[in-house]
Amino acid sequence: MNASINVPRILQAMEIRQLEIVDVCRLCGVNNKTLAKILRGEVPRRIDALYRVLNGLQISSQEVVVAPTHQKAQGSRLRVVSNRR
Repeated sequence: MNASINVPRILQAMEIRQLEIVDVCRLCGVNNKTLAKILRGEVPRRIDALYRVLNGLQISSQEVVVAPTHQKAQGSRLRVVSNRR
């Protein structure tokens, strides 16, 4: 996925609910390595873990998942490559 995560929004939701990392892991059913990855701004390999965190903190994906704006139009297109000669 070519996107980044709005980490301050997640931290804000945690602060509002007075939740520590351990609380979020328990509430959302993710391990602390996965949550740490999300809090570093990385999209986890299993995208459902990110959605579990968002659901647990009652945040919409539109608030957190940010599409890149600096990507070239051609770079974002799918390309099919054939090995035929």
